[in-house]
Amino acid sequence: TIRFNPELKSVLALIYKLLRHIVQENEINKAYLAYSLDSLATQVLRAEDQLEIGIGQTLATLVRNSKFILYRQLDLVYLTNSVLLYLKKEKNGRYISILSSLCKYKEEAVLFNQNYLCNVFLQDEAN
Repeated sequence: TIRFNPELKSVLALIYKLLRHIVQENEINKAYLAYSLDSLATQVLRAEDQLEIGIGQTLATLVRNSKFILYRQLDLVYLTNSVLLYLKKEKNGRYISILSSLCKYKEEAVLFNQNYLCNVFLQDEAN
């Protein structure tokens, strides 16, 4: 895991806040940032202070209501890591926001993502 010093943490929090603002309701910006989705997802898994700097909220904002990302950009590794992040770290409500963003496009269910995430949850319970 990565631990940030307080000064860097505040700079990163501002950067992620800016990214959230840039992609909010702007599909073109979401598409550009989607190319960095793997990098952002890796940071979520590795950063110990990620809740404080807003990586998770940025990811949730990025995938929320973005058909291009939900249907084309996400891979199974990212979906699995999202569930494992919730299960392995403290079960914080902020992770639910990320998971729910992965499961629906506007009010339409993304069935593949829902089924896959449920299977990962059930496999983890079985172990």
